[in-house]
Amino acid sequence: MRLYVDGQLAAEGKAPALITKDPAQPLDIGDDTGSPVGEYTLPNQFVGIIDEVRLYFAEVDADTVNARYKEAAEMHPEPALVVSFDDNTARDMSLHRNNGTLNGGQPVEGRFGQAIKFSGRKNGAGKQANPAAANTPNSLIEPKWNVDVPVYVRAMVLSGYHLFIAGPPDLIDEEATFRQLAQKDQAVDQLLAAQDAAIQGQQGGKLVTVNSETGEILHTLQLQGLPSWDGLAAARGQLFLTTLDGRVLCLGGQ
Repeated sequence: MRLYVDGQLAAEGKAPALITKDPAQPLDIGDDTGSPVGEYTLPNQFVGIIDEVRLYFAEVDADTVNARYKEAAEMHPEPALVVSFDDNTARDMSLHRNNGTLNGGQPVEGRFGQAIKFSGRKNGAGKQANPAAANTPNSLIEPKWNVDVPVYVRAMVLSGYHLFIAGPPDLIDEEATFRQLAQKDQAVDQLLAAQDAAIQGQQGGKLVTVNSETGEILHTLQLQGLPSWDGLAAARGQLFLTTLDGRVLCLGGQ
């Protein structure tokens, strides 16, 4: 794999193998709306301008990539995806019509025609883009932060600026799973069975420490069993956890 920036080779590496099946998460450009695929935490949004998106299923040389950057020349006669943003949409102008959806962003002048400018957590109007608020349009409460956590929360306690949450692991991307169900993808049955087993306690639990001011995940601790409902308490600098089998564990502290 080679990465080019402004038509010039910036980095390269070798993958151990090809992807054996279609990913559950669709193609995202400028954001990661599902689960992270690298050493970073969500949200992880692009800040800058994106223009002239292309996807090719073909091998090309460095001169072809450079020509694409300088002259907007197509790198292959049959691109799989062509998005110019010239009509302020993510419409695919290739023969495949893989139309996308724009979430946030502001139309600006690009290198070739129109482009879309992204400003991280803010949309083009300058108002903070908050997925949680979008799902509850009648709510008068605007969250301070909105971050996916890797557990189904069964117990939670706030101590100072640390929010402790515990529960079984969250293994699925709900939106991607719903799409698989709608497409009658049989592979989703195995995924749902694994998630059900995790909820029943077959993979133990997780204790996650979150910065209550920023939403940053500070620490994750694997638990041997599941917590009882509302089974976390903090007192005198110590954190206590009650498990489903009735045990009370002291998880340490200062």
